[in-house]
Amino acid sequence: MRRRTVRDFAERPITAEAAGQLLWAAQGLVDGEHRTTPSAGGLYPLSVALTAGNVDGISPGVYHYEPTAHRLLCRSDEDPRGALRDAAIDDQPWLATAPAVLVLTADIDRATDHFADQPPHGRRGERYAYIETGHAAQNVYLQATALGLGTVLVGGFDETRLVTTIPALCPAGHRPTALLPVGHPAGPRSGGSPLDGR
Repeated sequence: MRRRTVRDFAERPITAEAAGQLLWAAQGLVDGEHRTTPSAGGLYPLSVALTAGNVDGISPGVYHYEPTAHRLLCRSDEDPRGALRDAAIDDQPWLATAPAVLVLTADIDRATDHFADQPPHGRRGERYAYIETGHAAQNVYLQATALGLGTVLVGGFDETRLVTTIPALCPAGHRPTALLPVGHPAGPRSGGSPLDGR
């Protein structure tokens, strides 16, 4: 598999089916109980939202993914991709040009409370939540590659600005942990060795 970071997206939509497969890869159920990513203590503190801008069959807006029913719940009918770009640290225009952005969020307080007795006290649950975010992001990378799409993990953003500007983004008690713009790569994929991937 030739997993690559993609920041330059073609001006063409992704399909609703592809969006659904990416959401499932991030947080879907594999056996009715467990998700596609491991979770410390089986807590599953993550959630994933789809910010759709150019997705065939899905109107622009913010949608929360419900893993148990594999469905989207519309939380806002405004295209938030420009606001995502504006909340980024440094210049990250791909947040506004990608057809969709997956937003991973975590209930950090719940994770921290659950693992409060583990050292370092008060911090272990937060660490686990960010590790789990990494697992989910890698699943999105691999699934995007399998679908002929590309993505890039964006971790540099102003969390306060993001949740203030786009209140529909996070479920109650959640904080954003990663942004993953997805779409068709604008240029041809490199034919290099799988060992030289970036």
